[in-house]
Amino acid sequence: WLRNFLHRVKAMNLKVVMMAEREANHNHPFFMQRFVEALDHYAALFDSMEAIVPPSSRERLAVKQLWFGREIRDIVAVEGEDRREWHERFQSWEVMLRSSRFR
Repeated sequence: WLRNFLHRVKAMNLKVVMMAEREANHNHPFFMQRFVEALDHYAALFDSMEAIVPPSSRERLAVKQLWFGREIRDIVAVEGEDRREWHERFQSWEVMLRSSRFR
């Protein structure tokens, strides 16, 4: 479905297309690979939060539980088409975008 979406965006003939994606690969078919990727990715995010947000911050707790907690559960525990988080590495995006004729 993603390649189809990219082809449709390309067909719109836009001058600029901007996207933001996390540099992570959470699409492994095997649990352990997804788990290790998620552990590395979210450990780095939590370390960053540690450096700038006080540990007792209610906002920090809310972000970790409500936002990142949902993402982590989805990446690690949900299989197949039911998953909502499909982070890709830059190289994967480059291949998909080039195959859709983006420069």
